[in-house]
Amino acid sequence: MEKERTVVVSGTLPVHCHGRGEGVFAPSHSSVAASILYGTPEDRQEHTIFVGLATPEGMESFTTMQESKFTFHCVTTEKKPGELVYSKHISRTCHASLGRSALYPDDLDEAYQDYCAFNEAFCEEIVKIYEANDTVIITGKHLLMLPLLLRERVPFARIVTLFLPPFPPYEVFSCIPHSKDLVMSLLSSDRLEFQTNEYTKNFISTAFSLVNAQYKELHQEALEQIRGDPSNMPVEPKPEQKKPTFAKQLLADKEKDLISKLTMSYPTSVLDVTGDENSAFSSSRSSAPTAQQNSNQVKEYLEDIMPGLAMTKKKTEINPNIHVVYAEGLRCMVGTTCLNAPKRFIASIKGTEEYKAALKAILAQKEDKKLVLLIETTRKIGSPLMNLQGVSLYLQQHPDTKVEFIRCIIYGESSGLSNTELSGLTEQVSAKFPGHLQTIIFPDVLTYFALLGAADACIAGSPSDAFSLALNECAAINSSCAIIAPYSSGISFPEMTCTLNCPYIVSETVYNVLYPDSSGERFSSTLNHSAPSLANEQALADTSLWIESMHMLLRAKETSSSVSVSPHHLETPQNSQNLKTSKTSAPTTPKFAGGQVLASTCKRISRKQSESIGNAYATAASRLIMLDYDGTLTDIVSNPADAKPTKEILLLLKQLSEDPKNRLFLATGRGREEAEAWFGELNIPIYAEHGAYIREHNQWTGVPCDLTWMPDAIKVIKEHVRFTPGSHIEVKNTCVVFHCGEEGRWCANALMKVIGSRARVVTGRGIIEVRPLGIDKGYCIMKEHRSEEFTLCAGDDLTDEDMFMALLGVPSVCTICVGERSTCALFRADTPTTFRHLLSTLSTNPNPNPTTTHIPSLTLSPTPSSTQSPSSPPQSPTSPV
Repeated sequence: MEKERTVVVSGTLPVHCHGRGEGVFAPSHSSVAASILYGTPEDRQEHTIFVGLATPEGMESFTTMQESKFTFHCVTTEKKPGELVYSKHISRTCHASLGRSALYPDDLDEAYQDYCAFNEAFCEEIVKIYEANDTVIITGKHLLMLPLLLRERVPFARIVTLFLPPFPPYEVFSCIPHSKDLVMSLLSSDRLEFQTNEYTKNFISTAFSLVNAQYKELHQEALEQIRGDPSNMPVEPKPEQKKPTFAKQLLADKEKDLISKLTMSYPTSVLDVTGDENSAFSSSRSSAPTAQQNSNQVKEYLEDIMPGLAMTKKKTEINPNIHVVYAEGLRCMVGTTCLNAPKRFIASIKGTEEYKAALKAILAQKEDKKLVLLIETTRKIGSPLMNLQGVSLYLQQHPDTKVEFIRCIIYGESSGLSNTELSGLTEQVSAKFPGHLQTIIFPDVLTYFALLGAADACIAGSPSDAFSLALNECAAINSSCAIIAPYSSGISFPEMTCTLNCPYIVSETVYNVLYPDSSGERFSSTLNHSAPSLANEQALADTSLWIESMHMLLRAKETSSSVSVSPHHLETPQNSQNLKTSKTSAPTTPKFAGGQVLASTCKRISRKQSESIGNAYATAASRLIMLDYDGTLTDIVSNPADAKPTKEILLLLKQLSEDPKNRLFLATGRGREEAEAWFGELNIPIYAEHGAYIREHNQWTGVPCDLTWMPDAIKVIKEHVRFTPGSHIEVKNTCVVFHCGEEGRWCANALMKVIGSRARVVTGRGIIEVRPLGIDKGYCIMKEHRSEEFTLCAGDDLTDEDMFMALLGVPSVCTICVGERSTCALFRADTPTTFRHLLSTLSTNPNPNPTTTHIPSLTLSPTPSSTQSPSSPPQSPTSPV
């Protein structure tokens, strides 16, 4: 079987020019695309394509390329990435340094058009080379609109997006003009990865606030169950875990607020130091302060900060959970990128004689000294400035030290080149302390890895970095090297020491890391710093495994004949044309059409569709029927108490339940008392409060769940009831409902902030509901589903999407959305009356119609199924998760 192809899309190709126009692979630490290149196994290299601009900014173009199995596809754009003003605004927002650009969002309209045109150029090139079942991996802040554009052109494309910058909270991200378009574009991906769990949570909260995105969490156990089969999506209640209280992590001095201390330190950029970007060192304030200046204040400051900083540990998720986020017909797996490095490539480097010779030479020069690397990988000079000032302070305080510092500049538009301000400071420190500070600019591969292998400590990352490829490679090649990174960054290892953006703290941290057993009047000599161990190396996954995981999507595979590419102005698969002949008009500002693309796969129940469903129902040996009530079997009414079932509905349910082939369930959000009063006379199982209670054999059983969040939820909703006319609160046994019509958005935002991850906030038709984690209708359907049964599942609300998603792609399944909205269901009924008519037809005419084509299997993969003959047996999806 031919291997699936991987298409890696980045702003620029991972290629550098080395004289005479020869293109060579960029260093593995230069970009995520380069790391993927070096981490790709040899047997997959011929199936991997890299798409991007041919020449990085400031570098010569290449005319030839080094021999390899990879394919490189060049893109040509009118503007270079560095000229995209809108991209810079995104970067400033994500790094929380908006400045004046936040005050004039209207000025970015033209910049947004340029940004979209840049993304459109990439989309055009991808469409030219796209084949069925390609996995397109998109990286970089310059291509955030590409998932939406590609989804419009190739509705069933398999898209993975890697969001590399930090993702800020909703209040900050919403400062970006067209932020909703960005969120919907990201959700147009099949899989979306952020660099930390905090950034993942920020995105989910932002998507909830901006586009009313719903979500649920898939735990590792559930993913293991569905690995290799995208049709199954069990959602299990999260095992109860005791969370350590923050107070236990503090010292005896409880009156002091550690978080405020960790954030009130020194400026984070040269602009903050001097107020003038062009004169970073013209002010006396920019020079490193001496140990004598304000010695008492400095000592007091360090006595406050260092104990708490030494106790601070950043949690590292080895197997982070994955969320499923869905909005307006889109569904996306959202999670956190695992720590990874191209281990096989690094191991091959370590095995070469050249590396061993380079390492031996560095160790011989090092002798009995200690070596500290200062890795500069950022285009901002704020963090390197503080690190250099910290080195200066350290050398002042320890003039006889046996520590050598090497400032290693490895990529980017570094300010460490000659005739720059940081180089001037470096020369001053080197002249004052000869032999203790060296600078190496763009070392070759062997020298770079040899330096990592010989280092006793490595300082990398700026306060706003989301991750550090250099530190990943350091942990892979040298398990004994101490890792030092800013506390405020997204960088996290099981064993690492945090520092702050303050030269005094940098100096003190370096000393404590190098001499952990020192005694005396050090500020934190009695505290336990993170000692080097194998934990960091063991936490790293090989990049090849990470690449493999990005092929695990909740999307059925296509056949080559099923690939549909829509023209730029058309959103539905029906209006498709051949990939090779597709042409578009001039790029325009993209409008969100993802919901319409997926909604087009949801077929309205016509007479023909009704007959097809009837035949599948009649020929089934056994059936599972799970139905929502409000809005599905009966119309939505202003007063929920007036929705009592009619005799017609009760008779219909009785007829369905009395068929020996049927297992009929009701899955409702109503409380168990109301469900018992309305449906108790029917001998059918009932899931009440979205699955928190189940009625079987006339007995109610509850699912254990954490309800400690309920008082907080009630308090927030009651506050909003006061100023929301016509609203009211409904408190059930396991959930709280705010009946608010369409005016509850701000209450939902408040609940998300107050409740956090303790419970799930769901918005429905005129309601906002807070319910326990792991309790939803998707859990109900997965508990009852049997692969050999024909399954009919129906609902009308966003809360019913849990059922539809759980059955996505499962053979012999008929999912029905009642009402007009975007959905993951396969069929649509216009009204509850229409749906009841369908149920009545099924219950009274159980025999197949001989004049109608027999459809033994119903799936949610309309394009592939359209290529099967009517007599083809049902096929299970073959793609991994």
